[in-house]
Amino acid sequence: VKVSIIQLAFSIDKELSFNKLSFELLPQKNPD
Repeated sequence: VKVSIIQLAFSIDKELSFNKLSFELLPQKNPD
């Protein structure tokens, strides 16, 4: 179970990091 939780947390962290990176690289289309 612990392994699954660690993998899940790592997966989420990896996804968030990727989204953040894409967010920074891509031009801001929303003026907000």
